[in-house]
Amino acid sequence: MYNHFTDCDTTYNLLENNVSSKTGFFYIIRNKKNNHYDLYIDKTSNLLYLDDYQGDTNNKEHVPIYSNVNKIKKSNNHVAFFKKKKFKKNLNLYIKNDYNIFDKSIFNLFKHENYWTMRSKENDYMGVIFNENSMVKKTQKPDEITILLPTDYLKTRVLPKYRLNNYMLHDYFNYKRNSIKAYYNVPAKYNQRLDSYVLKFTISGGIISKKNTIISQEYCDDETYLKENHIMETLKINNNVMIVSYKKPFSTIHAFTYGVTRFLN
Repeated sequence: MYNHFTDCDTTYNLLENNVSSKTGFFYIIRNKKNNHYDLYIDKTSNLLYLDDYQGDTNNKEHVPIYSNVNKIKKSNNHVAFFKKKKFKKNLNLYIKNDYNIFDKSIFNLFKHENYWTMRSKENDYMGVIFNENSMVKKTQKPDEITILLPTDYLKTRVLPKYRLNNYMLHDYFNYKRNSIKAYYNVPAKYNQRLDSYVLKFTISGGIISKKNTIISQEYCDDETYLKENHIMETLKINNNVMIVSYKKPFSTIHAFTYGVTRFLN
């Protein structure tokens, strides 16, 4: 059933959730002309922080971040991409195998109203709900985002697309349905001096963008949260480049999927 992944490193396998507490990262490069969203990952390691390389727990600096597309392509490997065909709503996922050939996987990314789902013909593997699956005006506050991950892919065929507030979602998924886990974005705080919404990222070097988000392992309904709870961040480096950092429980493909939905939504 999953033979498209037999020649791929499990790092890029949607079925293999990340179990590491170390933070990985990669780049997404958007090619508007070809409707491509390309995943580039470091040639030697995908770890973000220098202490994970060197064993120095006092070193909290992250590796150099590039904004130049040519530098990114030179120092990173192109391992996967999403491609959208003309007049089609879904995007196909292609992953490079051990023979440096991009295989079309069984996975597609679909949009329904304000909800994205990564699925095969048989199962849903990830859901991203924006603003309780209802459309909002661009001039309103930043997006409210809920990510749904099945804890057992074989038992969860279809992920729900509920229009519920986050309190109800949190209670429903994390307590009543232990086959699905819900994660939420950290709400941005409005800064009156800057006349803008702001977030405290662990990555530096990005640009101001509505696409910048932080996903937390704990539900946050106020301004108080810990950076240690950050399990995924998306940060625009320029208009067509995004860096994504991630750790347990997201695999590389989960994080890649979410980053692409931020570009598209």
